[in-house]
Amino acid sequence: MNHPQQHDLTVGHVAAFYHRGLLHFGFVSEITNGKITLIDTSSEAISLSPSRVILASKEFVATDPACLADFKRQALLDSEQLSPITISGESFGDICARLQVIDDIKRFALYLHLRNHPELYYQKHDSFHSRNTEESKLYLESRSRELLRKDFLQRVEIYIKSLLTNHDNSGLEASDVQNLILELRQILQGNRKEDLERLLMRYSEDGNAINLALRLRKELGDISHDPALDASGLPISFLYNAENISLILPTLPLADHPAFSIDDEDTVDYDDAISLQATACGF
Repeated sequence: MNHPQQHDLTVGHVAAFYHRGLLHFGFVSEITNGKITLIDTSSEAISLSPSRVILASKEFVATDPACLADFKRQALLDSEQLSPITISGESFGDICARLQVIDDIKRFALYLHLRNHPELYYQKHDSFHSRNTEESKLYLESRSRELLRKDFLQRVEIYIKSLLTNHDNSGLEASDVQNLILELRQILQGNRKEDLERLLMRYSEDGNAINLALRLRKELGDISHDPALDASGLPISFLYNAENISLILPTLPLADHPAFSIDDEDTVDYDDAISLQATACGF
């Protein structure tokens, strides 16, 4: 979510801005040569372009980091009290006007509410939108997959570190081993696994992800002792234990009387058979 509205900055005004991927609160301490210097709640001075500011106070003025921290704390508390709202392609300024949100802390609280609930809202260009029930469900499912993927890659990274430093703690679960072997095979076959490839590149001694992928396959026992076959990424073993696979025989309908067939016992199609039954009129 970027630039919810235009703003005029002067010394002391509070601003919300992104720095190193995180949302910060700061107050303007200096404006020189088209740059503003902001002091955040940790007293760090950050210089940036005014265009980087997401939201700015209109009247509230902070004089020190403690005052700024109080402002931020109250905005966070107020944001947690807000109920979901319906938005259909409105700018942040339009939303504030419609809801009659004028107070600076309330404005920041509203922005935090929109930002902290991506399962409810999304921003396209300069407009905010509410997600419907299906969109919220899809977002949460996608987010869940992203978190699972992130956790998996973290465990793989721990494993790679332990391998390169000759430590015993692999950090991999049984399912991780199977998934990692499968993805290493896919990379060697030319299929892209960009996040895993970036991880391999980061820890590859020669900058070659393929070489590290081959080493990992070897460490995980997924090798054939044929360099060409191993480098191809083709599977050379089953990833799953066949003993754990449950085989269920099909249930066939059975008659309540015997029949005789001339087909042998190996046939799969008993189509030459006869049965004999006694009835009131004969057989």
